[in-house]
Amino acid sequence: MYGTESLYASVNYSSAPSAVILAFAMNNKSKASSSPPAVDLIAESLRDLAGKTEFPAASHRNYPPHLQDGIAFYLPEDAKLPPDETLSALLKRNNYKTKFSIQFLSKRLSSLFVCCLSDPHYQLEHNIQLLLTELDCFSQERRVFIRVEGVVLLGMCVDIGRVRLCPGDEHIIEEMAVAAERVIDLTLASEEGKSALKKEHRNRLNERMKGACIATIQLNAEPIRAIELSKEEVRRSLDLLRLGIKATHRLQDDIRIGIAGDHPSVVVEAVALSDSSVNTEMKRVGLPLRVDASFLNDLEQLGIFRVSEALARTRCTNLEEAIIRSMHWFSVASCQDDKSNTFLLLVVSLETLFKQAQGASITSTVAEGAAFLLGKSKDQRLEISKLVRKFYGMRSSVAHSGRSSFSEIDLDRLMLIVLEVILEVVSRTDKLCTQDDLEKEIQLMKFS
Repeated sequence: MYGTESLYASVNYSSAPSAVILAFAMNNKSKASSSPPAVDLIAESLRDLAGKTEFPAASHRNYPPHLQDGIAFYLPEDAKLPPDETLSALLKRNNYKTKFSIQFLSKRLSSLFVCCLSDPHYQLEHNIQLLLTELDCFSQERRVFIRVEGVVLLGMCVDIGRVRLCPGDEHIIEEMAVAAERVIDLTLASEEGKSALKKEHRNRLNERMKGACIATIQLNAEPIRAIELSKEEVRRSLDLLRLGIKATHRLQDDIRIGIAGDHPSVVVEAVALSDSSVNTEMKRVGLPLRVDASFLNDLEQLGIFRVSEALARTRCTNLEEAIIRSMHWFSVASCQDDKSNTFLLLVVSLETLFKQAQGASITSTVAEGAAFLLGKSKDQRLEISKLVRKFYGMRSSVAHSGRSSFSEIDLDRLMLIVLEVILEVVSRTDKLCTQDDLEKEIQLMKFS
């Protein structure tokens, strides 16, 4: 779950606008895919588009042409390169969605299109088959490093799902720097140029990574897709932490965590002017989360690491998937500055856990489900059911009229109910596998 050791390895540098990310290729392996061929469909689509494409010298359009691989041309109006059907054909193949980004596949298909466009003797079907064979056999293990804001790791690493959170100490900085320098040594730059690049890279690592919380994950994908999937996995892990924050801290504590740039702490500044005075207010919004053994033990006691185990698996049960979705909406709700958005998303988080009972309204299903899961007596269950129905009425008012009919106390009560229901459902995942199982258990409670 967590420990003092770190796992890091690296070889290629990439960046993303909202985060400082280092993606490293580790090795290549071959593994054939058994997906059905799509050669004819792709070839027909590309040839059809090529037949409608014009070259600049023969066109009278008054705007710049499309440029791909050094070839300039005009596509038909509203046409896409590559056509949607060619991308769809590739994405249907085995594991392509997990290995390749839309940008990566688009570039490869566009290169085939340009060859077909410029060479009438180009063997399109043959080269499409070569491309599919290459992509089917693609295997590149990469470790991605992502900077996380708002999390302070007190001398430990933490495993959440497929993600490991590590402190940005001198060891991880050195590992990343040395690996990047091996790549720089392979370039054709002069020795002086290589030295300058290495120094610049180390300075950047120290500036952006040192002392930060670094999320690491290893997966098999080309660089762009590796970064996309890694950010998704890190966000899922942070969803779990946000649930833990609300369970272990005061509901009102404004602790903000996220991938660098997603949910940063900020300084809010306001100026009030009158004829005789100027008043200013500056307030920092967003406190950091301090992760220590005590916090992790609290999460363990609450059963939250059961969700971490589910996130780490390639397949979850139906009920675990519902919990992960509910946890996500709870996490998004906790990040909102607009209280109305928080209220609406909390209701979504709650109803995501329950499967609507046959012949019952969603309000009744959720109200009774929450009441029987949390209430220990008849009076408690009636009170919880009454509250949830009240919140559903408020939800309609907020969603349809735009008016916030709830108070801060209402919002805190709703958040507490949603939090406790999620944790209660998590505690039952050792014996329940589906939302149907949960509904049956609630029905048994009614008659016990």
